Amino acid sequence: MKIAPHWLIFVSGLDYQLNLTYAAKYPVKLNVKNKLVYTGHFYGFSWPLYSWSWSSYESFKEKIFNEQLFVRGLGVPYYMG
Repeated sequence: MKIAPHWLIFVSGLDYQLNLTYAAKYPVKLNVKNKLVYTGHFYGFSWPLYSWSWSSYESFKEKIFNEQLFVRGLGVPYYMG
């Protein structure tokens, strides 16, 4: 970050930006505070199409939290793109 300490760094998830679970094991650490944002996405193909008819909102929330939103607990902002 010595080159551009004013930059905001976005770190995307794996697997079409759907999965940030690696961040729990290998968190990104920068020398400059408040410059890191984890980002993810959610697509229609995130679950098999047939499951949309029987998936509940609770299971949707659980999936999104377990794979992406948990990074907020690491003290890092999250942006869903």
